[in-house]
Amino acid sequence: DRFVHQANMALRMRTSRVTGMSPFEILYGVKPRIPGLAQAPLLFDAVDEDISARGRIEQLKKLGRDREAVVLRTEAAKKQMAQYYNWKVNPDPLKPGDDVLLTNETKTKGQYRHIGPFRVLERRLFDTYKIAEPDGAPLPTLVHRDRMKRAQVEEGNQNYWYNPTREE
Repeated sequence: DRFVHQANMALRMRTSRVTGMSPFEILYGVKPRIPGLAQAPLLFDAVDEDISARGRIEQLKKLGRDREAVVLRTEAAKKQMAQYYNWKVNPDPLKPGDDVLLTNETKTKGQYRHIGPFRVLERRLFDTYKIAEPDGAPLPTLVHRDRMKRAQVEEGNQNYWYNPTREE
């Protein structure tokens, strides 16, 4: 609890890669300064308040432009990250009647990676599917597309079936 303020100040001083500015700078328009970093010299003459006030007014005018630049940089970075992370995504919706293999989540050494084949019965919300075993019995749960891959099955041949949970 004693160091919460120091930790917050450290987080607010860190310059973001995306925006190029720290949160403190975006909010207040000036770079943050810890009192120990730069001490004002001792002056024995009267300080001209107008110079510092005029400088602050210029900083506040610049603050609006800086915030607009931050918004533009954030949007550009968002598009760049989406392009970087989504380039491998290949939407491949399955249709009813397609044959699929299901990932074996409880795979141990020596077992197959996939269980199946299964037949797709219908597509549901959020890229989930209702699937059935080769004999037509539907599975009690929905399966997400990430757990399935297309299967190449010859019609009439049902010897492809593999399920490690059944005793065969």
